[in-house]
Amino acid sequence: MNLRTVLLLPLLVWVWPTLAQDTVTQDISLDAGWNAVWLDVDPTDRSPAAVFAGLPVEQVWCYFPTERPVEFINDPTSPEFNREGWNVFIPTGEESVLSDLHAIQPCRPYLIKATSAATWTVTGSPAFKPFNWKPQSFNLVGFPLNPTSGGGTVGAFFLSDPSLREGKKFRLTSAGRWVEMAPFDTVNSGEAYWIFAGTGSDFNGQIGVDLGGGRSLDFNLEGTRVNFTLRNPTSWPLTVTLSNPNALPLSWREVNTLGSIDWLPLSSLTLPAIPAEGSLLIHLGLNRTDLAADFDSHIVVSGAGSQIEIPITAAVPSIPVASGGFAGLWVGDVVLDQVAEVNADPNTLKDTPAEFRHRLILHVDGTGQTSLLKQVIQVWKDGERAPDGSVASPGSFVLLTDDSLIPLFKGAELRDGAAFGHRISSPAYDFPEQELPLTGTFGVADQTLTGTIFIDKFSPTHPYRHRYHPDHDGLTPEFDGPLQGRNSVDPEAIRTLAGSGRDVEIDAWIGGGVLPEDIVTLYANQFANGTPTLLRELNDWGPTEFAVPGQVIIVPLTADKEELWDITRAITLVFSPVDTSNPSTSTGLVQGSYQETVTGMHRAPIRAGGRFELRRATTLSELNPQP
Repeated sequence: MNLRTVLLLPLLVWVWPTLAQDTVTQDISLDAGWNAVWLDVDPTDRSPAAVFAGLPVEQVWCYFPTERPVEFINDPTSPEFNREGWNVFIPTGEESVLSDLHAIQPCRPYLIKATSAATWTVTGSPAFKPFNWKPQSFNLVGFPLNPTSGGGTVGAFFLSDPSLREGKKFRLTSAGRWVEMAPFDTVNSGEAYWIFAGTGSDFNGQIGVDLGGGRSLDFNLEGTRVNFTLRNPTSWPLTVTLSNPNALPLSWREVNTLGSIDWLPLSSLTLPAIPAEGSLLIHLGLNRTDLAADFDSHIVVSGAGSQIEIPITAAVPSIPVASGGFAGLWVGDVVLDQVAEVNADPNTLKDTPAEFRHRLILHVDGTGQTSLLKQVIQVWKDGERAPDGSVASPGSFVLLTDDSLIPLFKGAELRDGAAFGHRISSPAYDFPEQELPLTGTFGVADQTLTGTIFIDKFSPTHPYRHRYHPDHDGLTPEFDGPLQGRNSVDPEAIRTLAGSGRDVEIDAWIGGGVLPEDIVTLYANQFANGTPTLLRELNDWGPTEFAVPGQVIIVPLTADKEELWDITRAITLVFSPVDTSNPSTSTGLVQGSYQETVTGMHRAPIRAGGRFELRRATTLSELNPQP
């Protein structure tokens, strides 16, 4: 066989930290001669020498797609086969020095030449990676299929995808020839094919799995729920089975016939039929009370010939919540479904026609102090090394509420190859500080947290303040300063107070000497929050000064003349016991009742009530640490 000359370069090996792993096995039948195979399993040892040990394998080729499309198919035995995009492993012989395939990875195609028939058994961890189709090109691809039934006929398997339906498809024979497949040929598990994609496609079988861009489901340290979506690309309903082969402490959410939600233990179940060209959102819960140790396992989605093993992981936190420690970041929702009528008893809350939901973010520090947050950003702090190269302190995640600290740290997640911080925010709460300390005890049943948000009437986020509306900007008609009440002095309209004792508004004082203080007081009391001191301050009067004929007197506004008011929001959270009969809940969940009283938006206080539910996102007890 003619082999191309290769340049041997140092290999960079990525070492991924893993938990104790559950293993799966894939058996692939090899014929004597050439075989095009598709590997679903991530080998425990990825080195080709270990993966193919004891097998009658002469050559193993792997194709890594290039930028240029593949426009025609070559036979492996032809010289053109050994070109850009291919790497080879040759286990023995003089040509073994040309091997440049250094790792056998999952969810990839391989061309294997065997000297005799054999069964290739690969043991490793389950892997999930949707195939990325290249348009206007042949793609060397296989599919995660049931090992026994396979995917059925070619015509039926690709019927739902117009980009692939009409494209040519080739199968490799043991003689090393690619032959075009007929509509009634079968699509088999563990086999790879050259398939032409006319336009873009996301086809990975007759069941699509969307993990939100990830390759696994991860409960991390504190999570108790994860979601993923099953998609049906076909024009007919699909029946799908979801199974839990390793009996993990999982449950799934079902909406029963009465419309309420049940969390049922997950073993093996047939899901509701996925409608044609539709989708089904799956909610999984983790019962952490039954989680004794970390796991790295999998669940299985099967149906319509597909058998997709989805990796799923969880870890036990180093600071167990059950010990009474609630330190960390808690994120969840407030659901308001009650309100008091402003023209009725303000202490009576009535149900609303619909619910209003908003995000709630609380942080508990190491002393138990709870703070309400508007936003928080998770970033990464690099570790430090000792002079001898050993790790002096490991890297760690960091929580920031101060945006000015962001440039001092690194991003905590990758998006399109760039590092970004992970931001969580709530538009429902606003206050000048970065955090609003609350009073009370967090997380304990029947205990209360309280806090008051003050919104100054000139705050830029005041709900009544409209910059471009003169009736709600709090400014004078000339926009030259804050609005105040004004009375023009008109001597002809002056009323005297001589001995009347009545509350009479005056415009100016006419007479000799200083305006008597009792009249100043009487005048000032005509206005909301008016005092003689305030009246003198507004007009910049000295202790013996007052109005003179023709002067405009600035006075405190009465409530019916003001355009803006200060607003206060008094918040109360009362914690309730967690329902332990719900298999998805755990000590990583807190819940209870929520009440809020708003003053300044109406002449009477507005009261609303509902419920809240929070889950701990991380056990980090410090905000805004130094880098």
